[in-house]
Amino acid sequence: MSLERFKEHVEKIASTILKVGVSDCLLIHHDDADGVVSAALMKLALETRGFRVKTICVEKVLPEIIEKVHSVSKGFVMYVDLGSPHLVKIHEVSRRIGRDNLVVVVDHHDFPEECRVAELGHVLHLNPELFEFSGEKDASASIVTYYLARAISSEVSAFSYLPVVGAAEITGNLWLSALGREILRECFNRRTVVVRKYRGREDYFIDFHGYRDSYRSLSAKLTTLAAIGYYQRGPEMAIDICIHGLHDLALDMVEKLQKLRDTKFREAQELVEKELRVLRSVQWFHVGNLFDGLGVKVIGLFTSYLRYRRKDLIKEDKYIAGMMYMRREVPGLGELEHDYTKVSFRVTNLLEKLVSEGKAKPLSEVIRLCSEFGGVGDGHAFAASGVILRGREEEFISRVDDALLSR
Repeated sequence: MSLERFKEHVEKIASTILKVGVSDCLLIHHDDADGVVSAALMKLALETRGFRVKTICVEKVLPEIIEKVHSVSKGFVMYVDLGSPHLVKIHEVSRRIGRDNLVVVVDHHDFPEECRVAELGHVLHLNPELFEFSGEKDASASIVTYYLARAISSEVSAFSYLPVVGAAEITGNLWLSALGREILRECFNRRTVVVRKYRGREDYFIDFHGYRDSYRSLSAKLTTLAAIGYYQRGPEMAIDICIHGLHDLALDMVEKLQKLRDTKFREAQELVEKELRVLRSVQWFHVGNLFDGLGVKVIGLFTSYLRYRRKDLIKEDKYIAGMMYMRREVPGLGELEHDYTKVSFRVTNLLEKLVSEGKAKPLSEVIRLCSEFGGVGDGHAFAASGVILRGREEEFISRVDDALLSR
């Protein structure tokens, strides 16, 4: 691992951004707490330096979304918490449409070897995996984004607790990661984060603009707003409360969305109890339009719920896959041209152990098969998701089943 090389690359990107020669940034971010925090940090940094920032929240970087993004951009484009697996496509489209305008990709997701570059022409790439850190255990996107945002504007240092909230999704111990430890020390010095026992284990409690809560609880609130409230301007509200703090309207909306999620999850569990299909290596289900009106991140949240809370339904020796239909609407970008299905994969506890030992395939390998079915896929070893053309679900899952069996 090379923290020094990572920081050198951060400074290079920050310097390039500050000299870019345009005043507008189109900021594309993911629809969970990590993506929201990343967007808030970068918005803060850029706006303090005089940039005009427009944020757009997306779940997957589909080719047609990349086309739309670079067609509407008036300045430079930044992707946070997504983009690494699609670096080559982003370069190709932005070069053709954007006339080599600057593009910055800040991410922590796994990527194919062709994307293992810190620069690709006018596209600058920042990912912990480029510097021998794990994007699953050592650094979330918000951890990485914080270093870049702080290099752009020192004023971001006052918000050093935000990436701790965003990092709730990673599986490693934040203190044991060199990238996380430096941020935690800043927080401890500012007394914005304290370590306490919470539900029998150590937890980080955050002073979130005067609202004190566990980092996991805060992360869940932001994800609820961004994902469940995706079509109700939830991502914009989540970014706003990262910058300005929680307020009664936001807390009321979180409570309302959580109740809606819980109702839909009960209905989905009844469906899975009846219709879970078990293949040789995969157990899968399709909820159709049951989650319509919610962001498609919800199918991943539900699949994780099954892994941890409904072990009576799940076979430990098989990967879990959940599917739902997507709407064509992408708020801020317009309508997609095709109908898609979102698919989310999770490992079980047993398979997590086997993947870690090299005895089972990581999901980040097989999710790339989405590209053979008119979509895209990316993620981590233990959790991954993708989008495929609607109507090709059974063909796709059969192909994945074969791939997971082959060694």
